[in-house]
Amino acid sequence: MLNRLRRLSPTTLKADLSAGLTTALVAIPDSIASAMLAGLNPKHGHYALMIGALIAAMQAARPVPPV
Repeated sequence: MLNRLRRLSPTTLKADLSAGLTTALVAIPDSIASAMLAGLNPKHGHYALMIGALIAAMQAARPVPPV
């Protein structure tokens, strides 16, 4: 994963940061609202979002074997 970070161009890094910020701005309020609708504490929705994002990041960091 660190090798990928070293190879990023400034343009790609800017696009990735923009995509991450946009996703966070949409996903965080959504996860909090979903938890509240379910009758849970809003922090539980936030924790569920963080766990899901961590799992997705770990899956995306693995190389995909050729088919």
